[in-house]
Amino acid sequence: MNKRYSVSFLVITVVLALLAGFLGSKLGTDNAPVTYNVQGGGNYSFLTDTSFKVPEGLNFLAAANFAKSSVVYINSKIKVKQGGEDDFFHDFPIPDSYRQGESSGSGVIISPDGYIITNNHVIDDATEIAVVTIDKRSFTGKVIGTDPLTDLALIKIEAQGLPYMQIGNSDKLQVGEWVLAVGNPFDLTSTVTAGIVSAKSRFIRAINMPNEPGIESYIQTDAAVNPGNSGGALVNLKGELVGINTVIASNTGAYVGYSFAVPATIVIKVFNDLKKYGDVQRGLMGVNINEITANFAKEKRLPSIKGVYVGGVVPGSGAEKAGLRLGDVILDVNGYEVNSANELVEYVSRFRPADKVKVKFIRDGKTQVVSVQLRARNGDLSSNGGVSGGLKLPALGAVLAPLSTEELDNYDVRGGAKVVKVIDGSPLAKAEVGEGFIILKMDKKPVNKPADVERLMKGSKSPYLIEGMYPDGRMAYYAIEVE
Repeated sequence: MNKRYSVSFLVITVVLALLAGFLGSKLGTDNAPVTYNVQGGGNYSFLTDTSFKVPEGLNFLAAANFAKSSVVYINSKIKVKQGGEDDFFHDFPIPDSYRQGESSGSGVIISPDGYIITNNHVIDDATEIAVVTIDKRSFTGKVIGTDPLTDLALIKIEAQGLPYMQIGNSDKLQVGEWVLAVGNPFDLTSTVTAGIVSAKSRFIRAINMPNEPGIESYIQTDAAVNPGNSGGALVNLKGELVGINTVIASNTGAYVGYSFAVPATIVIKVFNDLKKYGDVQRGLMGVNINEITANFAKEKRLPSIKGVYVGGVVPGSGAEKAGLRLGDVILDVNGYEVNSANELVEYVSRFRPADKVKVKFIRDGKTQVVSVQLRARNGDLSSNGGVSGGLKLPALGAVLAPLSTEELDNYDVRGGAKVVKVIDGSPLAKAEVGEGFIILKMDKKPVNKPADVERLMKGSKSPYLIEGMYPDGRMAYYAIEVE
């Protein structure tokens, strides 16, 4: 053998021996190979615990175990409209017929007494909701409230001592960070998939309200999410909830590499409002926003592309009263930097009407700070027109309030909108709708909260058919003419 080759061979042998010794010391005695005799002949060696071979930061075992115990399977029975048709011999339509269908998805337990966050589209129009926990116990779910703008819903089961998920800070998520998606795709319960945060502050038009301005600022990931994952958890490697998996971007309806989750910062706001009010209380600044690009900055002679440009101020809004005006560049709100309309809307939506936020902005090259008091969409400092937990609807001439948990139990209903005030001479007054009446349906569509009435009015024309009951159990039907 050539002497040079002999020396090279010796060096390689020594290096391999040292490497083997190093790996052996790192794996430890607990990972010593164990030999098993496999049926059919042959001996095979396995490490007793291969998990310790995974580099720190890539071990998903703890996070997966924490998350799985808090994610539930949800099966909803829904009425599927088959459609009616006009009777040829009569002047009235044949009533629509329905068949029973099913919708399934996931949910996340976020309190030990049975409050569960899921997607609105998982339980929308459900006549019955079954919730199955990881230990295969089955419960009946009751809808506490829904929020179509974020496609979130809060349901509750009667149970105590449930494993629940800790809420993480989705603001601190970084692009490239590992996350896990936990849910029940295609009815495959307790499925865990892994991916990274692909992007943040993605805007997608509200799923169930395409004509409404969405407030979402989604987390985009490449963790595999499929039908059935909806309402499930997106967690970090600490096992903390950082988002609710909601949407996939796909031409086929199945996962192709893009999935989106509602950030935990929005989830916890919606949870708190739905639990306390039955509806989501959102504060608005009252500004129209333009995003700043390089060309836009050049056109407007702005010093940089940081911040967002105020393209207009709503008269009577908190922004106008605080002195903001066209041409201002907002840099941050309460120290939270905003460089897109999505970021600004998402952050401000965490606050309620009457809350105050500090807005830093640039005007004429000078940095200023003002305090802006947020208002509701109708301009009120409270989103309820002065009635706790209610909603003022001038078109109807009424103030509507959600039902309390006790009322839901007493009347044995899933939801509704209670008429707490009727204005003299209003459409409701003319129809002789009494205060205390609970609206359960509008134009044959279910009403679970006051905002549903407002939404359904926008989607159809007068006269509106409302159905419901009075506290004494009397059922009533009214046709409401609104000019």
